[in-house]
Amino acid sequence: MATKKSSTDLDFVRTYYEHQYDRIQNNVAHRLAISNYVLSISALAFTFGYQNVSQLTLINGVGLPLIIMIANIFAISNITYTAEFIDVHRSRAHEVLQRYAAELSNIDKTHNFRIGLLNRKRKIEKGIHQLLIIVALIPFGIFLYQTILK
Repeated sequence: MATKKSSTDLDFVRTYYEHQYDRIQNNVAHRLAISNYVLSISALAFTFGYQNVSQLTLINGVGLPLIIMIANIFAISNITYTAEFIDVHRSRAHEVLQRYAAELSNIDKTHNFRIGLLNRKRKIEKGIHQLLIIVALIPFGIFLYQTILK
């Protein structure tokens, strides 16, 4: 049976719990914004950098792929960095729920998404950026192949 708490305590607990999820939302929004910027930069670089290209130059054979790779490595590291904060905020929120509202915590545990689902979303985000890094290596490899054969 739940013990009777004062309304001030309950308001404090609710505020703290909501604050943790607000922090999670801010971290997710930041992570997605960075990913979207990097994906846009990569798409623009591929679109305009390799339009009607018959011969790769130093700029579009090395420089552009290097920019794409660095930007996507930055996005991957940002995903990893924000994931750590998200996990901390989520564990804080669940601990508060467990300490001050054990009955709600039990309901939350039985009817929530698995952590694996969240990890899969992160893996998909990272996979998209890794794919762009691999694709950026193609013009770089072609440029090296063209310069070695000449």
